[in-house]
Amino acid sequence: MSEPIETPVNQEPTPGSGGEVTFTQAQVDALVAREKAKAEAKAKKGMPSAEELAAFRAWQADHQSDEDKLGSAIKERDEARAKVEQYERERVLLSKGVPAEDIDYYAYKIGKTLTEGKDFKTAAEEYLAAHPINTVKVDTGAALGSGPVSKTTNEQMNTVIRSAFK
Repeated sequence: MSEPIETPVNQEPTPGSGGEVTFTQAQVDALVAREKAKAEAKAKKGMPSAEELAAFRAWQADHQSDEDKLGSAIKERDEARAKVEQYERERVLLSKGVPAEDIDYYAYKIGKTLTEGKDFKTAAEEYLAAHPINTVKVDTGAALGSGPVSKTTNEQMNTVIRSAFK
């Protein structure tokens, strides 16, 4: 299993070193290369090569059962139908005036309200009637432009109180 380490023939143990032998760099490199090759061979033992693995996968694809082929075809069909349905929903929402960046949100919300007897178009009409588009206004608090900043009553009172303590 393990090969004996060859000791140099012409070297004697150095005096006072307890029987230790020194090796040249070439000898150390040869030992390391041999041990590395043994470790790699041990790790690859029983593992197929890349060609064998490719041949096995090709064989596996050829011998796939009819049920597996049918299952993968059904899965591909369902994925294609889902994509078509998503595109149709996006088209309906765009025709209703929903901004393009909000399409996913509205499609999700309207999709949750769908029932068996209701199609997406009527559900979208009902949802958009109840929740008009662009009704949310966001105030970032940052003043735009160089005009005077209008303060609320609360902010004005805070300014008066703070100036009194200065």
